[in-house]
Amino acid sequence: MKRLNPLFVLFLACSPAAWGAAPGTLTTLSAVHALSNSEASHALPVAFEATATFYLNAARALFVQDGDDAIFVLAPENARIEAGDRVLVKGVTHASFRPFIIDSSVEVLQHGELPKPVPASFDQLIRGERDCKLATVVGTVRAANLDFSPQTGERYVNLQLLLDGGEIDATVKNGDAVALNDLVDAEVEVTGAVSGKWDGKMQLTGIWLHVPAPSAVKILKRPSSSQWSLPLTPMDTVLSAYHVRNLTQKLECMEQ
Repeated sequence: MKRLNPLFVLFLACSPAAWGAAPGTLTTLSAVHALSNSEASHALPVAFEATATFYLNAARALFVQDGDDAIFVLAPENARIEAGDRVLVKGVTHASFRPFIIDSSVEVLQHGELPKPVPASFDQLIRGERDCKLATVVGTVRAANLDFSPQTGERYVNLQLLLDGGEIDATVKNGDAVALNDLVDAEVEVTGAVSGKWDGKMQLTGIWLHVPAPSAVKILKRPSSSQWSLPLTPMDTVLSAYHVRNLTQKLECMEQ
């Protein structure tokens, strides 16, 4: 069999024509990211390369990033994708809080390195400035619960994190129940793909961090005492321990 020149093979791998991209197809994530919701609502075809930063089969949730641009992809069922995989995403655009990709096919090209995460404050997250990007936050774990998908068998840990400014939720893929006791009340550094939580009108109501592996949760300071050493408190006096310092600004809102 005649062997192909390596440079020719590389050209084929990088060429949009090799993807079978039709004329008018958006072939870079930056071009897709630049779309308005109005433009994305026309189901524009896309075929672009990016790096997977998080994938959860149970939710068909895939986050991909290329450079400073990132986007959510509603992945096909039972895709075999790991964080760090370089993938070719084909599909069409869909309008939402921000545009994302539906009717997709995802081909793994090779395994590589994750993008460098950006630091994120609560204010940056709640304003949507880190949407879909791989970001790192520092906060205190207020709750940690083990969960799993009966459909796929995937295990994950749900965390409630208190940041300077507010609370966010995080899902840690392949979480371990043994590690939960060390997390509650610990100060941690967590890296994951950022998304929002929305109401029925697709208005932002909170933040969700999607963490690809337990290794992306680093304990900076362990709690001074174990939660299991606390005395039991009667339910009718639980609120006596409740204390919040609220610096929220007053706003006048209009209906959309």
